Amino acid sequence: MLLILAALATPARAASLDLLEVGGMWGTPGATDATALWWNPAGLAVDDTTTFVAEGAPVLARIGWERPNPDYGTIDRDNPPDGPDTETYDYSGTQNLEFTGVVPYLGVHSTFGIPNLGVGIGLAVPYARGGQSDDPDGIGRQNIREGNITTIYAMLGAAYDIADVVSIGVTGAFYDNTWDVDVDTEAVTSLRDTTAAQGFEPTYWQDSDTESADYMTNLDFDKLKDSGVTFNVGANLHPQKQWSLAVSYNHGATLLNRGDVELTFTCPPESDFLGRGGASSFGLCDPDTGEGRTIQGTATIGYKLPSRINAGFVLTPIKRVRLELMGAYVMWSAFQDYDIDTTVTADAIEHALDDEKAQEAADLVSQSRQWARDNRNTFWIGADGKFKVHKHVLLGARVLYDRSAVPTTVLSTNNFDANTIALGALVAFKPIKPIDIGLSYGRHIFVTRTVTDSALGLDIDPEERNADRYFWPNANGTYSGGINRFGISVRGRFGLPGGDED
Repeated sequence: MLLILAALATPARAASLDLLEVGGMWGTPGATDATALWWNPAGLAVDDTTTFVAEGAPVLARIGWERPNPDYGTIDRDNPPDGPDTETYDYSGTQNLEFTGVVPYLGVHSTFGIPNLGVGIGLAVPYARGGQSDDPDGIGRQNIREGNITTIYAMLGAAYDIADVVSIGVTGAFYDNTWDVDVDTEAVTSLRDTTAAQGFEPTYWQDSDTESADYMTNLDFDKLKDSGVTFNVGANLHPQKQWSLAVSYNHGATLLNRGDVELTFTCPPESDFLGRGGASSFGLCDPDTGEGRTIQGTATIGYKLPSRINAGFVLTPIKRVRLELMGAYVMWSAFQDYDIDTTVTADAIEHALDDEKAQEAADLVSQSRQWARDNRNTFWIGADGKFKVHKHVLLGARVLYDRSAVPTTVLSTNNFDANTIALGALVAFKPIKPIDIGLSYGRHIFVTRTVTDSALGLDIDPEERNADRYFWPNANGTYSGGINRFGISVRGRFGLPGGDED
C-alpha cells in the first residue's frame, strides 16, 4: 500500500542500551548519588551528601540481517502484450545497520543542609537509538534506510528519609522526543487497487513487485516531535549500613510525534502503461522525464513506552566493597503497534491532470495504518560490584542478562531485539578526595536470532493480504550484532564522614 513508515524502533529490549546504562557504571536501582534521579529517587535522601555525576558515552552499535530470497511464486505477466512473459527476482542479501553517537548524563543532588532531605536535578537521554543502512536501496529499504530516535529527559526529584530506616522519593520528568526516519514503502498495491476500481483487469502486477525498485516511494520524516511529562517513585529500606533494598516504579509514556514528511515517488516502468499513466495523471510521475515527483505532507507517529519496576539489593560488607543484585520487570506489552497517519492535501499535488485527480491522489496518499510490534512483558537481571583497591583507585564490574521483548514472528531490522548478555568494567581514579574520574567499557552481546516463521508479508491480491498491521515485507533470516559503549565520567561526592571518601 502507498505508505508509510518505519524507524529503527524505540528500544524494545527489557531495558535498552541506554536504559540499562543511564548514568553509566555509576547508575543502578540502589544508587544513592545523582543517578538515583532516574533509577530510584528515594536514594537521594539515604545519606547526607552532595553529589554530581557527569558522563559522556560514545556508543558504537551494529545490527546485521542475512535474508533468504522470499518466495513470491512464478512471475507470469500477460499485460501488456509486448511486456516480458516471465522475469526473475532476487531479494536475498544482507543489511547492516550501524549507529555511532554519544549518550550523556548530568545530575546533581544535595541536602541543602536540611537533615533527611535530598533534592536533585538532572538531564538524561534514556532513549537514543538510530542506524544507517550500509545499502539504503537494498533488502531492508522498507524497514529502515536511516533513522534516529532521541528522547531527552529533564528531571527534578526529591526524597525524605524517615528515622534513618526508609526513604521515599519521587522524580518528575519533562521529556522531549525527536523521531527522524528515512524509509521506502511499496506503492504497487495502491496502483493495482486503483486500476481495479476503475474497471481495468489488474493482471500485470505480481507479488514480487511489492519489493521492486520500480514501485517504491521514499518517505523522509523530518524530525517529528512530541513532549510531555512522566514520573518515577521509589522507596529505599536501609535499617543497617551493611545492606539496603531499593524498589521503584518508573511510569511509561504515550508518544504522538508530529511533523512534516516528504514523499518522493518512482515512475512505474514504461512496460507498465496502466501504472505509469495512472501515476502521471495523479501528478506523481513526470511522463516526459520518467522521474518521480516529490510532494510535502504531514505525519503523526504514535506508540507507547513501557512502565517498569526496578529493584536492587545492596550489600556493603566492608566500607571498600559495594555489591548489588539488581533487575527490572518491564511492561513492554504496552507497545503493540505503531499508529501511523500521513496527510497530504490536494494543494500539495501541483501536477495532477485536474483538480479531481489531485484530490484522488491526496486521498490515496493520506492513510492511517499500523505496524505490529506485539511486544511482551519481560525482565532483566544483573550483578554489579565496586571495589576500592587503593585510596585513589576504584574498580567496578557488572554482568547483565536482558530478555528479548519482541517475538520472533514480528522481528525485523526495524525493531531488532535479542536476548542480550552485557558485560561492563570501570576504572575510577580519585585525583582529589571528593572527585572520581571514571573510564568504563561495556559490551552488549546479542544472541543470534533466526526467523523462519515471519508473520509479516506482502501480497498483490487483496483477498490474500495479511491484516494491515502485518502487511510489511517478510522478515525471515538471521539477525546478529552487538554494542560497544565507552564511558567517560566525572563524579563528585561531598559530605561523607571521614574526609569525603567513599
